[in-house]
Amino acid sequence: MFGFLDKESPVYSAEEYQRRYNMFRKVYQQLDKSTEALWNSFGGPEESNLFIVSDHGFVSYWKIANINERLARVGLYNSSDPSSSKAIAYSAGAATQIYINLIGREPTGVVSPDDYEAVQKEIIDALNSWIDENGAKVIAKTFTKEETKDIDLAGRSFSLFNEKSTGDVLAFAASPYQFDAATPGQIVTDAVPYFTGQHGYLLGTVPEMRGNIRTLFAVGGALIKPQVGLPDTVSLVDIAPTMAAILGIREPATADGLALTEILCEKELVGISD
Repeated sequence: MFGFLDKESPVYSAEEYQRRYNMFRKVYQQLDKSTEALWNSFGGPEESNLFIVSDHGFVSYWKIANINERLARVGLYNSSDPSSSKAIAYSAGAATQIYINLIGREPTGVVSPDDYEAVQKEIIDALNSWIDENGAKVIAKTFTKEETKDIDLAGRSFSLFNEKSTGDVLAFAASPYQFDAATPGQIVTDAVPYFTGQHGYLLGTVPEMRGNIRTLFAVGGALIKPQVGLPDTVSLVDIAPTMAAILGIREPATADGLALTEILCEKELVGISD
């Protein structure tokens, strides 16, 4: 329903805006009350610490882009026999991972390792050159598998790399496009009226009016400094190390984030345990 609040969305109605906005506001107010009750059951801010986070932000959209159809039109994907394709895309929200059907890696591989980089470039060129009927880009950003090891977001480096699961090409949709529920054989379709919000966009590629891709992050309590601003680079990966610091234990060995020590009352923290 997020599109109902975006003035550029086809489902936006000036007459209905206030009523729909109030619906969202009422839900958040109820969540506030429920959160307060839950926190108080654990002793409230005087005796406990509370982290409120979301798994993603949200952005309005009204167009669906079919990645595999785009690949098909440049000869890389065969919809009648996907196993014979040079590449295939698996998408979720506004992100898609494209895998090259590599001989020696995939059960039905057709692309020689010698041709890997050439096919990878074909995929990237096909996505980066994709322009819609209004002259707008469908794809905001593409990365090779190697490039996903170091992606700069808000001045901080993040890795989206996994040797086994990361695609040979990772791509993000440009607003107002996303990839879920694509219609086979059609390269672009309109969104269904009741599904007008999405996530998975790359930070910095979505107009502010369309929503916020950043997650919700709020923290407070006995060991948290009041009214301390968080850096713009704070991330969900920082939560586990920060909680470990509060609990006085070592952070998880596989943690990518950093403890947000600037928000903690250091004199109250217990010592790090072995």
